[in-house]
Amino acid sequence: MYNMLALFETLRGQGLSERRLALESELSRVSLRALIKNPQHSRLDSLMRVTQTLDRDLYLVSGERNTCLELSVQSVAHLVLRDGFASWKIHFMNFVDEFRRRLDARLILCPPSKELDLRLQALLASMVSSLCREVGMDAPEWAQKIYHLETPWFVSESEALKAMMILEAPLEFRKNLIFVAEDFLKRA
Repeated sequence: MYNMLALFETLRGQGLSERRLALESELSRVSLRALIKNPQHSRLDSLMRVTQTLDRDLYLVSGERNTCLELSVQSVAHLVLRDGFASWKIHFMNFVDEFRRRLDARLILCPPSKELDLRLQALLASMVSSLCREVGMDAPEWAQKIYHLETPWFVSESEALKAMMILEAPLEFRKNLIFVAEDFLKRA
């Protein structure tokens, strides 16, 4: 199973037509359409050509078949870009649920798109670092990076809760100037 969402969001974002992508990737349009329609039955070298044309990296990682890669960090970032800033709450928390359910490193392997608001990139990195600490897994390099926000971000935006969030925010969040309640990642 390939995580194609980020790849094809990039394709749309760059305004490349199918014809141009096929030409630049040195693939026939039939092969490109087959890759788009049914990637799990496509040739790996075809996928490599397309990712190289789009100036993207390709990672091959094996894992459990039941994992929903549409809930990976990279995919949820693209969903937020598509649906708007305020949609992060549902998409990011769906990611948290899937990560805890599967403990699949493929969900956190790739960083979010740099097009994503810097606050949300930092929030995802903080969430991934915190989740990895929770389960005893090494956080990926991109999540360990410190994101330099110009001003602190209090996620709840409630003035009454700011003092509590300053005291309770886990280190993974504070290092990025993000302040959340201690139970931010707790789910029902």
